[in-house]
Amino acid sequence: MRIRRLKEVLKEFPDFVTRVGWRLDFGGDLQNPKLGEIVRVVICRDDGTPMWDQFLHNEPIGAICVPVNKKGEIGLIIVERPIFKNDPEFPLSDFSKLGALSIECPRGFPFKGERSQETAARETDEEIGSPVSESILLGHIRPNSTFHPHAIPVYLVKVDEDFQGITPPDVNEKILRVEWFTVSRVKEMIRKDEIICGITKAALCHLFCLADF
Repeated sequence: MRIRRLKEVLKEFPDFVTRVGWRLDFGGDLQNPKLGEIVRVVICRDDGTPMWDQFLHNEPIGAICVPVNKKGEIGLIIVERPIFKNDPEFPLSDFSKLGALSIECPRGFPFKGERSQETAARETDEEIGSPVSESILLGHIRPNSTFHPHAIPVYLVKVDEDFQGITPPDVNEKILRVEWFTVSRVKEMIRKDEIICGITKAALCHLFCLADF
């Protein structure tokens, strides 16, 4: 995976059409029909006088899924992300250092009119490949309370291990494979920083604290 600034790509490939479809409106907000909008806001005092500006990511509320089979194993996806390969504290100046694998819980945005529980079952089926028998709400996560105003539901999704699927590489999602881990192995990966996704860590925390694990 290689990460480049959009403005650099457009210089070299002026006919390139952005896949995600972000559009900048007159007020400086970025909008996308599927991913929501990034809104520029100003934090003000109680009397309305401004203090500082920032952004809020207003996104459709989907679901975060923790797939568990009848053996008690947890299904996680291996996916490519625009993250640093080695040093997580390296400043975002050299985009060539971005692009690494991440071990994560499945998650996704809802279809139109879809409830979060339905999203959890669908996303698990799509990304894990195993039929879903039950989805249980564990709690909610705010990825970053500074920039994300919404609470995203976390579901324990029970699947049938007799029909575990093998997710093929997905060009759009960058999902490479699915792996099943014991609870002790997942906890070890968290301790060793092998699982680095904050949303995944939070979802697993819900599982370990609220379910029988």
